[in-house]
Amino acid sequence: MESHYIGFAGIRGSTMSWRDLQWGLEQGLINHEDVVRFSDSTLDASDALADQLHLNLSTCYREDTWAIEDALNALVNAHNASVDISLWQYLVLRYVYINRDSYQDPLDEVASIYADFGFDEEVEKFVYYMPPSGCNPSRHTYEENIARLYANWELYLRTNRDKYVHH
Repeated sequence: MESHYIGFAGIRGSTMSWRDLQWGLEQGLINHEDVVRFSDSTLDASDALADQLHLNLSTCYREDTWAIEDALNALVNAHNASVDISLWQYLVLRYVYINRDSYQDPLDEVASIYADFGFDEEVEKFVYYMPPSGCNPSRHTYEENIARLYANWELYLRTNRDKYVHH
């Protein structure tokens, strides 16, 4: 998988399991500091019975990669969840969309993400080289076709927001 680092900014407020977090770290989508920051952000200070394993991860020094991985492994083993690849696909696509002005060609990034995450049918609607359904691109200007791709991308993000992001 091509690296699409999104950092803490890209995962903040998301609905991910500890296993999802671990997978993102393994794939280079986030780093060790992002893991601790996410753990901190999800720790409920008012919960007197907070999960001790969660507390252990939240109190790791951000430079101590071994301790972070150990604490994260303990959480993964204790909660026995599987990875939701579609969550990560959504988060990476959301991050690129939000930061699209920082990319030379955001739609090229979409095509790369589309390939990296297994050619999801839901994403192909805004991949520039995929034939559109119900639309003949030759009847539209280049600008109209690009606008259609961005509109489909935005629709995907809006449609899936409630599934992957806390309000």
